Amino acid sequence: MKKEKIWSTNKIVSSSAMLVSTLTLIVFIYQTTLMRQQQQLSVMPYLSISNNGTNTPNFKVILKNDGIGPAFIESRTITYQDSVYDMDLPNFLRYNIPAYDSIRHHVYYSNITPGRMIPHGEIIYLFQVDNSLEVAKKLDSLLVNLPYDIQITYSSIYKQRWQIKNNQPIPKRIR
Repeated sequence: MKKEKIWSTNKIVSSSAMLVSTLTLIVFIYQTTLMRQQQQLSVMPYLSISNNGTNTPNFKVILKNDGIGPAFIESRTITYQDSVYDMDLPNFLRYNIPAYDSIRHHVYYSNITPGRMIPHGEIIYLFQVDNSLEVAKKLDSLLVNLPYDIQITYSSIYKQRWQIKNNQPIPKRIR
């Protein structure tokens, strides 16, 4: 009886074709994953809360989107004295902090509501004082000395979610 070759030319060519096809599929899947990550990063919002003009008559508290894509506000809460308030900072001060009443008519403010979209590069003045050092100092002192935490949850157009807090300057990604 004659021995058959285990690896004939046809088997080698077909095995090579299968191996090349499998490797091509792996590269395609990897490349698609990289493209998806690049797309998500290309529209990533990056919100920050900061003070501008401290100790000047034009004091501002700003919410800024330093990211590339729009931020969609999902929620905003204030934690104060072991209670959580489902409201933004201007309304919280108006309804819960009596010391704010003496200056609130001299302060411009913007409300942040769920569903609001903040485009990239947008600056929202949460509080703004124009040309009054006295009011600016009172507002700054109130915000610095008040033991509160503000938390804003927002998402990108790909539904990736982040949170920022007034005591954590870097947004934290959440699931």
